[in-house]
Amino acid sequence: MRYSLYQGRAEDASNKKGTVVEMIRTAITAAIVALFSFLLLPMLGAFGQKADADELAPGVTTLRFFEHDTQQTNLDLLRSGESPGDQSLFAGDLFDHAGGTQVGHTAGQCTALSGTAAGDILCIQTFVLDGGQITTHGLADRAALFGRGETVPFAIVGGTGIYSNVRGDGTIQVPVDVPNQTDANFVLNVITG
Repeated sequence: MRYSLYQGRAEDASNKKGTVVEMIRTAITAAIVALFSFLLLPMLGAFGQKADADELAPGVTTLRFFEHDTQQTNLDLLRSGESPGDQSLFAGDLFDHAGGTQVGHTAGQCTALSGTAAGDILCIQTFVLDGGQITTHGLADRAALFGRGETVPFAIVGGTGIYSNVRGDGTIQVPVDVPNQTDANFVLNVITG
């Protein structure tokens, strides 16, 4: 038995030791839980469900464009036919919808990363709008984008002017029934600030 000056009574030292060990064990457990929460909680957002464009959180602006190419150039850079490094350069006018009002223009390039029509293609594109530019970057299956008319995602990686701090994502869909794939439909989910 030991006399406690703070309590004014005698207490068992082994009991006190057990309490200290439990307090340390509880503190360590809490620290581990806090560490894992700090590391894992941000990942939940990455694996969570994404809202549709019209149901996005405040601070997201959805821009929809119809684009018609006015210039196209394809560069067969290595061996003849489909091969890595081949380039597609394009520029065109942006409209608020097919047959609508012109709201800007766009230009970009796509680079083939594999030697097949169904291989990967890396595209960089800039949208020039009133007040600034928005730049996008995306990797896609070339056949899905240009052959099957599928909707393909891309990232918004930056901008200028009123779009200088933008980020977000978007989609492109190239209709298969248009000669030379000169038309495209874009949806940009722009996050500012």
